[in-house]
Amino acid sequence: MSDQPTFEEQYYDILRAMELKIYNLYLENPHLLDYSVEKAVNGMIRTLTSQMRGKNAPKLKFKEDEQSVYRELQSVVTLYTGKDEAVKPDQILALDEMIACLKRIQRSQKQMGGHGRQSYVDFLKQFFGE
Repeated sequence: MSDQPTFEEQYYDILRAMELKIYNLYLENPHLLDYSVEKAVNGMIRTLTSQMRGKNAPKLKFKEDEQSVYRELQSVVTLYTGKDEAVKPDQILALDEMIACLKRIQRSQKQMGGHGRQSYVDFLKQFFGE
């Protein structure tokens, strides 16, 4: 058995922070669809990939729900990439690590896909819900 932490264990705080933000939006807006979350996550990955390559951020077109999710994800990214002084230096992530976390969120969504229009946000209830 390996002493190496799994990806989820290593990035637990960041993954939890992202999913909690998504879940809280879902509580505020019970009509939030997985598609809106997926589009926002994809947009954030594109934005960070552009930053990492030294290019301008892509022009993203979002509907209101998608924009809300994107903003919440952006707050986590800002916090954990060192642009906010609230995080200790040993908790700061490189952009490629943040992208990997967002891609892990994507995989979770895909695993829940096909089970309904809100299967992912409903899935989050077991961790954060009543």
